[in-house]
Amino acid sequence: MLIGLVTFLTMQPWLEGKAEPPNPAKLKEKVFGPINVEWACYLVGFGIIALAMTLVMHSEIVGSLGAIVGVLMFIYLIGYSFVKLKGRDRSRMWAGAYFAVAQIPFWSLFEQAGSSLTLFTSRLVNTNILGWDVPTPVFQSLNAGFIFIFAPIVAWLWIWLAKRNWEPSTPVKFAFGVMGVGLGYLALVAGINSAGAGLLTPVIFIFLIYWIHTMAELLLSPVGLSAMTKLAPAQAVGLMMGAWFLYSGLGNSLSGFIAGMAGAETVGGEIIDKVAAKDNYSSVFSSVGWIGIGIGVLMLLFAPVVRGWMKEGDVEEAADKRASEA
Repeated sequence: MLIGLVTFLTMQPWLEGKAEPPNPAKLKEKVFGPINVEWACYLVGFGIIALAMTLVMHSEIVGSLGAIVGVLMFIYLIGYSFVKLKGRDRSRMWAGAYFAVAQIPFWSLFEQAGSSLTLFTSRLVNTNILGWDVPTPVFQSLNAGFIFIFAPIVAWLWIWLAKRNWEPSTPVKFAFGVMGVGLGYLALVAGINSAGAGLLTPVIFIFLIYWIHTMAELLLSPVGLSAMTKLAPAQAVGLMMGAWFLYSGLGNSLSGFIAGMAGAETVGGEIIDKVAAKDNYSSVFSSVGWIGIGIGVLMLLFAPVVRGWMKEGDVEEAADKRASEA
């Protein structure tokens, strides 16, 4: 984090003024005695850190509190769009709010990687690869490895498609991302069912689900972050990015609820009934898989409306021009 901050400050001139405060004089105005606006921001930041650590230590209240804040944030975003914005800016903010909320089902399914999916791998997957019993935590690196390999390929693919006017719109990419995370679970269920009752699932299906989920993440996460900065009005970019991460957190919170349904009865960390455990994992993963695909299909049907809010034809025209110049 320190190296990143130093890099940002050192290379700030490369941003051609875009990282500068819109009103430097405002930062020097006094708000609390000798404390000016700039230092008030820093102190509030430390206060937020203390609050966040308190919530981490009392996680039982985070889910309910997050849901309440999420609802209030959505109402505030829509209200802000009507009170502060007009025309194109207003509709684009609606699109940004849609993307922020629409990511919840994605992360609720994707983040099973750190809970139910890891426990399933540890308990019911044959992790022996070429004679090496691979430790379960090692599989957590698959997502990062696949991103490293496939992110440049996906980025090149968008450029190639844009040159031919074939690139799907942002709402369509989002919908395919949600469908993809559901498809990953159905692929894993197929692997579970391919092994006989009580037998371990072949490890290739763990590689497969992580690959499918990574490709789905590349369709949604960078696309969504980019869309938020493009769609938010200049005075509300920070607000929209905060909303993005708020709803991302709600998706993670919901993932814990899903993981609770995918448990298995154990004694000393060992499963008592592997057949029953496999059936339960298969049932839960199948259900969330189909739910993910169903939500993705609904998002695909709604995509033209969101594209209209974005006025994405203007954005795509600019992208086509950049692609042709490249």
